[in-house]
Amino acid sequence: MEIIIRNNSEFKKIYKNEIKKAVEYVLIQEARSKNKIYKNFLKKVGIDNIAINLILTNDKEIKKYNKKYLGRNTPTDVIAFSMIEDSFISPNNVVGDIIISLETVKKNGEIYKTGFKKELLLVVIHGVLHLLGYEHPEGHYKLKDMQSQMREKEKKYLQNVLQR
Repeated sequence: MEIIIRNNSEFKKIYKNEIKKAVEYVLIQEARSKNKIYKNFLKKVGIDNIAINLILTNDKEIKKYNKKYLGRNTPTDVIAFSMIEDSFISPNNVVGDIIISLETVKKNGEIYKTGFKKELLLVVIHGVLHLLGYEHPEGHYKLKDMQSQMREKEKKYLQNVLQR
């Protein structure tokens, strides 16, 4: 399993090891779940051979991605681009790309009084779940009942990651 983190932000303290552990934890837990999309992908490539790209950036940069790919002209905390589909295996077995604005993460950590590290790990987990097929309630569901499952899994996974 390869987790590639590229820090394009001005932030120096990015909790790289904790991010990697959170990504690994979610990928391993989801391999044991009923997530058919991810399990089919793993049957073809194996969990040891997968890769995820994380790009840590700022509000200005993530706003460009948000506008170009989602039609929203605002910054956001996280955007995920999944590369797993039933019949497609991406080059180098990449599960997908996660782009995170550390500026928005910091602001949200202050607003919700969670702190930067906890908020960062939450959006990392959120992004990984998106890569594996989970969607927001307003999205199109790839798996049945994913909207409620996503929030439950986020809370559970975050709690377990923080205790490690």
